[in-house]
Amino acid sequence: SGVAQLRDNDSRTFWQSDGAAPHTVTLTFNRLMKISRVDLLLNLQVDESYTPRVVQIKIGDSPTTLHVAKEAEYEPGARDEGAAWWSILLHPKDALRAKHAGRLPFEDAPDEALSPFYAWLDTLDYVGGFCLQIAILQTFHEGRDVHVRQ
Repeated sequence: SGVAQLRDNDSRTFWQSDGAAPHTVTLTFNRLMKISRVDLLLNLQVDESYTPRVVQIKIGDSPTTLHVAKEAEYEPGARDEGAAWWSILLHPKDALRAKHAGRLPFEDAPDEALSPFYAWLDTLDYVGGFCLQIAILQTFHEGRDVHVRQ
């Protein structure tokens, strides 16, 4: 159950990781990528305590310069019985807040000079990076190991 199972288009197979959290999958790209979301196929009904519940999406220029762009918690609905896609949307403001301890730089400054910059950030629907890491921090029912189907 290796990384190849994350891309095989078969919902019956899965990537698994054993041991202590966080469990990570790191992707590196040879050019700057615009990343707008991360989609994970999960199956809470089959995988139970192996199903990811809390993940961090990290972006950077290399594996050594990653910063948290988004932390998300999977909250399955009634329609999510069986396999369900979990889409984690990424926005530049999320990444900027994560890089600066939860706040936008100069967010409370009275100077209006930054307003156009923040307005411009709102128009972007992606985060750029050469490296992306999915870090699974917690699973359901405090499970130790993890399964991700796609």
